[in-house]
Amino acid sequence: MEDQTEYVSPREIAEQLCVTAETLLAWADKGKFPKPIKLAPKTQRWKRSDVENFLNQKQIDTKLAK
Repeated sequence: MEDQTEYVSPREIAEQLCVTAETLLAWADKGKFPKPIKLAPKTQRWKRSDVENFLNQKQIDTKLAK
């Protein structure tokens, strides 16, 4: 069975959320966003599915709070 995991860069996610990559990484450091996976010393990525699940849960939480 092949690994079908798709990874996304901080820049890609930051563009989607209209923030900088630095802000995204700061959120991850503060626990406000999932932590990235380090693929190399200067290379960090997120699993696309982890980001999508996190954002979907945030949408649900926001709707429930209203």
